This record gives sequence, structure tokens and C-alpha cells, in this order.
Amino acid sequence: MYDSSLDQFAKMKWNGLTINDYYNNNSNYKSSLGFDKTYTNFRNLNAPLYQVPVKNESNQLIWFGFNFNNNSNYHVLYEYQKQLNKKAPKPDNAILISGFVTDSAGAKFPGAYIVIKGTTRTITTDYSGYFEIEAAPNEVLSCKYLGYYTKEILIGNKKSINITLIENHEVLNEVVVVGYGTQKKAGLTGAVMSIQDKRIEAITEESDDLVYNTARIDAQLEQGLQGRVAGIQIRGGSSISGNSNNPLYVVDGEIASEEIFKNLNPADVISLDILKDAKATALYGSKATNGVVIITTKKALEALTQVTARKNLSETAFFFPNLKTDSRGKVSFNFTSPEALTSWKLRLLAHNKNAVSAYLEKSVVTQKELMLLPNFPRFLREKDTVVISAKIANMTNQSKTGIAQLQFFDATTMQSIDIKMLNVKNIRNFNITAFGNTTATWKINIPEDLQGVQYRIVAKAGNYSDGEENILPVLTNTMLVTESRPIWVRENSSKSYTFENLKNNSSTSLKNHQFTLEYTSNPTWLALQSLPYLMEYEHECAEQTFARFYANALANKIISSNPKIASLFETWRKTGKLNSKLEENEELKSVILAETPWLNDAQTETEKKSKLAFLFDIEKMKNSQEATFDKLKQKQNASGGFCWFDGGRKNEYITRHILAGLGHLYQLDKSVNNEFKINSIAKTGIPFLDGKFLKYHKERTQNLKPTDKLIWINPNTDLHYLYTRSFYLENYPLSDNLKKVTKLYLETAKKDWLSYSLYEKALTALTLNRFGEREAAKKILESLKETASNNEDWGMYWIENKAGWYWYQAPIETQALLIEAFAEIANDEKSVNAMKVWLLKNKQTKNWPTTKSTTEAIYALLLQGSDWLSVKDNTIIKIGEEKILTKKLAENEKEAETGYLKLNWKANEIKKEMATTIIQNKSKVPGYGGVYWQYFEDLDKIKTDDTNTLSVSKELYLKKSTTSGLTLQKITAKNPLQIGDLVTVRLIITTKENMEFVHLKDLRASCFEPENVLSTYEYKEGLAFYRSTKEAATHFFFDRINKGTYVLEYDVRVNNSGDFSNGITTIQSMYAPEFTSHSKGMRVQVK
Repeated sequence: MYDSSLDQFAKMKWNGLTINDYYNNNSNYKSSLGFDKTYTNFRNLNAPLYQVPVKNESNQLIWFGFNFNNNSNYHVLYEYQKQLNKKAPKPDNAILISGFVTDSAGAKFPGAYIVIKGTTRTITTDYSGYFEIEAAPNEVLSCKYLGYYTKEILIGNKKSINITLIENHEVLNEVVVVGYGTQKKAGLTGAVMSIQDKRIEAITEESDDLVYNTARIDAQLEQGLQGRVAGIQIRGGSSISGNSNNPLYVVDGEIASEEIFKNLNPADVISLDILKDAKATALYGSKATNGVVIITTKKALEALTQVTARKNLSETAFFFPNLKTDSRGKVSFNFTSPEALTSWKLRLLAHNKNAVSAYLEKSVVTQKELMLLPNFPRFLREKDTVVISAKIANMTNQSKTGIAQLQFFDATTMQSIDIKMLNVKNIRNFNITAFGNTTATWKINIPEDLQGVQYRIVAKAGNYSDGEENILPVLTNTMLVTESRPIWVRENSSKSYTFENLKNNSSTSLKNHQFTLEYTSNPTWLALQSLPYLMEYEHECAEQTFARFYANALANKIISSNPKIASLFETWRKTGKLNSKLEENEELKSVILAETPWLNDAQTETEKKSKLAFLFDIEKMKNSQEATFDKLKQKQNASGGFCWFDGGRKNEYITRHILAGLGHLYQLDKSVNNEFKINSIAKTGIPFLDGKFLKYHKERTQNLKPTDKLIWINPNTDLHYLYTRSFYLENYPLSDNLKKVTKLYLETAKKDWLSYSLYEKALTALTLNRFGEREAAKKILESLKETASNNEDWGMYWIENKAGWYWYQAPIETQALLIEAFAEIANDEKSVNAMKVWLLKNKQTKNWPTTKSTTEAIYALLLQGSDWLSVKDNTIIKIGEEKILTKKLAENEKEAETGYLKLNWKANEIKKEMATTIIQNKSKVPGYGGVYWQYFEDLDKIKTDDTNTLSVSKELYLKKSTTSGLTLQKITAKNPLQIGDLVTVRLIITTKENMEFVHLKDLRASCFEPENVLSTYEYKEGLAFYRSTKEAATHFFFDRINKGTYVLEYDVRVNNSGDFSNGITTIQSMYAPEFTSHSKGMRVQVK
């Protein structure tokens, strides 16, 4: 059962069961030219199956506890109108149209009248503003509502139509619309006065009166005997004290008599508001002709705190894929009902052992007599100004008056932050007619230094109440900059490292974030610290899903085989629990981690260690490993290949990368469980690659004469295939034909390797070694060692190892492959240790630039090094003031005993004197690590970076419907954005070279709601890409972008008014991140 409004995005059909006439059975793997399959056919002797129709005319689902047998219920009327429409005549080409109707505040509009012009097909929107109606492309849909302009829309090829009704001010000059009731009025002006509790506190028993004057209002609060209120005077009208033209008194949301008003104790009054003219009559009708006195007391606030707010707003009530009936044919189950007020769709599919199936579909509505429906954005961003609106609906047959309150709390500490968010006056009064609705609004400012806010919005009218509680992530308006110095100190030596920018810093805008020192006697620690980056990465492409599985498997292996680390994590786990509501909410945590990962640095060291220990819990990792592997297996096509993103073309490089990575994993952990998982993917993946390799070979050689020799191969793809294939020679031996072709390629590589790139030389050496050509492999390694550079700062590296635009031009992956070659072929531990230095020098605080480079680097670090020597007794570190360092070391004594040390300094602890770090290593093994300095810059101050090979810019346009069709208009002061407007985001991409695996991330303002929220593969402007809509940004992933300029567009809807940061757009080569660019920052104003 799920929220039926989700059907507007994608509606899945549940068909009855069918049985094919034959079954395919793939025999055990056998390789010849490509690979062979043997098929066995089984004839189905069962009679043709049919689907049993199920009819249920009841309008009650009493077995769920729901009942919508209420003649005044929107849903009943809505369903009745749908039945009438089914009988009404309609064109043959009519299709089902659905959508929402909203008012000018952007809130959903119940009770709007929808008609297909010139027909009897009509419908009114349900309480959530939703409608469905059948219409043909050439017909016109008309939407009407009293007090608003009628809107007519040509259906065309649209299946979803969202309608925003614009207020008709001319009509409203004659009619006041309050919910669904109307009354005549004269042309009035409005005035409002508010007296807050601080002013009222000044009233004492000794004071005779208290007068407040404004330009248009003079309110006099007269105090009577025993501290009671005697009367009030509004200038511009008759005196209220002792006069028959009394104002309307509203106390705690209820209309009160003058006697009740006079008997109020001023000490109980929290706030007092005076409304006059249009403001008064618009809210309370003709009864407020003489003005309205609105008073809120402490009793009302106490009552609001007792209102139970709805918290479980899940869009899916339950999904049970495998239920079984009991001996009587009945099925029962329990579920926790979400508390969202909406229309739910229940779908049931049943079948028996004979595959006879039946389907049942029903609708259920959850609603209350008084409903509060707030319109919050998906997220908030620092320094934004946001107007929050909430629709309050009265579902009873009596008018209601009441009060609503909006409160905010820090989601990490649960302390009130209403003052910080300028939400001091947080109570709103309302009046609603029977079956009517109204809107309340609050204007708030988003402060800095918050990770998330919990809001609590409640409304109460008499005995009826409603409320909602939820958490919104708060994103920063800054960009994090990281400077690093890798550490490598040889045994029995010392070295110093300096940050010149910190030492000579004179900037007034630079804002420090964190200073970190990380040091270890075993690089396995650094590999372990990088695994959470892979485990929690936000995207779901095949490569990153594999990286997540890889990380869980490695962490499980490292911790299980190292008792010291396991013991340390157990200690960390016992020191703290994840009590933060942000930590408990996985969805919110992922948004914050994706957009502002540095906010986790604000946690205490105890919290960080506890979080890391919980992440590395053995049982949790096993469960996560199983779930992630299932996802990875689902991404593998029936052919055995993987796409980069679902729906794209099968990508041979991604397939080779995953199979080679699984080969790495098997080298590190040859458990039976691991072997089973790897074989389940390899059994179709290896034949897929074999077939592609032989196909390309056939295409290259089909025109050669028998006497000709193969003189050219594609080193990066052919050798990468052979390298991948070398992990599976035992379980999946080569066929005779494949052996013959492989030998030809290896012979060519033996002759031509001198002309290969650094990456291709490493591939060649490893491949030759695994195919038995060990002497040739050693010869290549000797050459590589001769051409390497060696120094104290960088270790052992190659100057020619530079980044390029293609997957095989990746420095981190190349260095990792070279480490693998030197460790496997020559067992050269000295060179391997020196080469790891360059690898660590290019490491960021927690990881390498990409998920792919991080997986390769982690494998290289784990190849050699098993000494877990104490850092505490064998290392002398000097940084900043000696007393600060001594204190930090004392806090990390247990970690130091395991060969690992990490010290952190917060922003207020960072000083210029800390720019230089000196480390003396007295042990017999090298020391590794890094020093990191991080600081911020505002997003709004960032300028366009268009000097690179790759560039991107962003433009916003207002999409308007005119007589000539849809047009894009510039957003100006004369043509501003308003709630309900459709905005087109235009992204202009320019690349001067052909590029592969490119990621574009477009941040959006929190006032924008994406029109298309479903992730999908698309083809536009000559580009093929996967588009993924996240909470705070829209992502585009391109397998390949050829040289040129491209324009992409997508639409967003304005959802809130205020002043917002629209962030920047970043484009980057996913696996060569040094090729990157970004647009300038911009702000968006909505009236």
C-alpha cells in the first residue's frame, strides 16, 4: 500500500502469471570461439491459464480499520464523479490526464472544478488538490474556482497537467473568500497592530492605563480592578470601551464575548494583535467590521504542546512480496501505518500452485476533521530567507477558529532555535468555514552552523487538532578547500613539513575549518580509514556499487584478521552511541553527507570513533555486503556485461574493472563464500569479455592474408582484457582458439612494449608474468625501475605519469598497478614502500579523488606491510605549542599502541605557529601519513572557471505559456519569479577534447521543486546520459562527451517565496578529477 499520488510519476502494472512454452537451460561454461551455449527445451503440458477477476463493490475496508462511507467526504464524491465520467461519451483517442491544482501560495487546492470544455465530463479535486479525467489531445481542460481566474489548457500530448490558479483581485473586491464560504464587502483598507509579551509584562496593578500609538492605530489597554482587562480603543473607529460598536474578540483562537475579554489576567497574555479593515474582514468576515482583537494566552501555548504531531510520513505503508495463506486460505499481517494524510492505493496479487492468479486494487483515504498540510522545501541552505506556508483544512460541517504554531529545533541538540531563525512571533490565528480551508505563513531566516533543523507545526481549533514533525537538512553556502602534505619518514630519520599559506596567511575572508595530523607505522590503517568513503558514496552506478561491496568485504577481512584493530574498535563502540536524530535518519544523513561532508568533522573525537566503530561492526558489514552484492548482481545484464548506469549501453571497460576488482578481492580473501560470489558474476562476465575480444580480433584480421602477421594491437583495451582474464585462468580455462589468439597478442606485446605508456607497461608485465612469460615481465620491470624518479619527499614515482581524458590515463590507478607489478613479479618490498609514498601524497584527507582510484589504491596499500608497531614509543612529533601536542597525544594513547595516530584541531585552535610539523621516526619501519589544513570560501563569491578543457555555465529562464506556445523569458525585476512558476534550467557544456565518464552536478535553490524526479537514461542534444535527481541537486552522468558545445535543459517549479542561494554547477571527469570546472554562484528571489 502506497501514496497514490506517486502514480503521477510512474505507474506499474501487475499482470497475472504467464508460463512460456519452453525453458532455457544454460549448460556449464565451455569456451571455443567466443563461447557455446546448449539449450534444452521442455514443453509445457498445462492447459492455458486465465486470470480470475475479483470484484468488491464495498466502499469499506473494515479489515484495515478504515472507513470512507461518508457522504460529505471528498473521496466519495470524487469516486462518484469518476464513475459518471466513465459513462459519459468521449473520443476514441481520449487518454487519462492527471495532475494537481495549487493556489498562489503553492499549496494543494481541494474542491477546484475541472471540466472538459463542451462536454459533461467533470471532476472536482480531492482534498489534496489531485484530479484524474479522460480527454483527447484536441480538447481543452478548464479549471474554475470562486475568486480566481478560470484557466484553460489545451491537452495536446500531455498526460500530467499541474494547474496554478491566479487570484482575481477584482472579484475579491466584492467577495471575501474564506474557505468555501463567501460574503459581500465594501472596499476596505487594512491595518494590523501587534503587542508582544514583553510589552504586556510592563503592565502592573499600579498602572492606570497603557497607550501604544502607531501612524494609523491607537490601541489602549485599560486595566480594571484586580488586574483585569477593562477595554481597548482603536483609533479610526468608535471607542470600544463601553460602546455598542464593539470589535470582535478572539482569545486563543476562539471568538469570545466582551465579558471573557475583560476578565483576562494580563499576566496570562502572551501576545495581543489588533486587526482593522480588510485584514480583519478577510479573516473573520462581516463580524469584524469594527476590528478584531486577537489575544493568545499561556493556556493556549500549553494546549498546543499537548497536540500530537504526525511523525511517520512514509510514502509506502507496506510491501510484502511473499505472504502465504493458512490452512483455511486466509492471510494476515501486521504493519505500522504511516501518519500522512493522503489517498492510499492498496494492491494485492495472489496465485496458487497451479499459477492461477487474481488481482485486487482498492483506495483508502486517511484524513482528520482538522488537517494541517505544510509546504516545506526538501532542504534548507544557510543565509536563505524562506516563506513557509501551511494549508489548514476544516473537514467538518461547522466553521472553526483556532491557532497554529511553527517551532524549530536544532536537530543535533534539540535546543530551540526560533530566535536564531527570526521566528519569535510563531503563532498564527485562523478562521475557516465548514468544509473550507485557509493558509498560514511564516517568514524565516536560515542561520549558519546548523546540520539540520527539526520543525514542529501544530494547529488547534476547539477539540480538533493536527500537527506534523520532521527534520530538514541544512546545507552550507560554502566550498571546502583542502591543502595537504603527505608524510613519509624513513626508518631512523626525521623530516619537517610546512604550509606556507598558513604560515603567511593575511586573508580576512579565509575561515579555518580543521587541522589534522595522521601518522601510522602500517599503511593498512590508511586503507581502513578510506573505506567509509566507499561504503557511504551516494551514487548507484555499477562501478560505485562494486566499490561499496569491495569496501565492506575488505573491512570485514582486515578487522577479522587483526585482533588489535578489532579490540580498538570494540573499545570505541562502547564509548558512545549514535543518539543524534540525524544519525538515526539514513535519508537525511545521506543528503548531508553528499552536500556537506565536512560537517561530520564538527563531531567530537569520541563521536567520530564511535561512528567509525559502528560502521565497522562485523555483523553490520556482513549484512551490508550481502545487500550490496545483490544490487551488483542485478546490474549485470543477461549477456554478462555491465552498464555504467542502468539503462545505458553495456560498457566493456566497466565490466573489466569489476571483474579485475573481484580478482583482487579473491587474491586477498580466498574464502569459500567469496569464491561463490565471484563465480556467480564471472560465469557470465568472462564469456561476455571472451566473446568481445574474439569478435574484435576477427574484425581486425578478416582481410589479412595467411602470410600476413598481426602488427598492431590496442594496448589499453586488449591488454586490460588479458590482465582481467589472468585472474580466472584456473576456473575458466582458455579454449584452444582463445589460447591461439592470446599467444599472438602476447608475442606482439613482448616486441612492442617499449612504445607503450606507463600504464600499458605495467599491464603488459603483469599479464606476461601470469601467462608464464616471467623473464619478459622482469625485463619490463627493470626498465621501469631505471626510468623512475626517487627522492625523500615523493618516494619512487614516474614523471611521465600524467592525467589524461581517458580511463587509462589515470595517475592513481597507474601507480597502484605499478605497485602490484613490483610486489607480484619482483617481491621488491623496498621499492613498493617508496612507491606508496607517492600514492599517499595524492591522497585527500579520507580518500583518493575518485571511487575507482580509491579501490585501486587500497589494494596497492594492502599488498605488503604487516608490522603493527607502536607509534607512541617510536616516534617524536613536534607541531605548534608543545603543551597542545602533549594533550592531544594523551587523548590518543591506545590508538598509538596499535601503530596509528590521528590528531585533530578545531577552527578556534588553529594558529600560524602550527604551519610546520616535525616528525622523528626511531623505529625500524617507515612511517606514513599526512597533514591536512582545511578552510572555506562562500559559494556566492565563486566566479566562473572557464579556462579549462572542460567548462559549464548555467542560466535560468521563466517558462510561460503564450498564444504562440511555450516561450522562455529572462527573469528580471519587471518579470520576477512567483510561486507556481515553471523555471527552465539551461546548462551549457563546452569541451575542447573528447572525454569519458563525466559527471555534472547542478545544485539548486531550496525553493525549486524538480518536475521530473525519476532517474532515467536519456538521449538529448547528441548526448547519451543518466540523469539522477537527488534532494539538493540534479546529477548527469555521461559515458562519453565528444569535443564541442552542448545545451541541456530541465524544468523546476517554484515552491516557496523568499531569497535563496542557487549554488553552482560543477562538471568533472569522474575518474580524472583534475579535469573540472564550475559555473558562477547566483541568488534567486521569489515574490
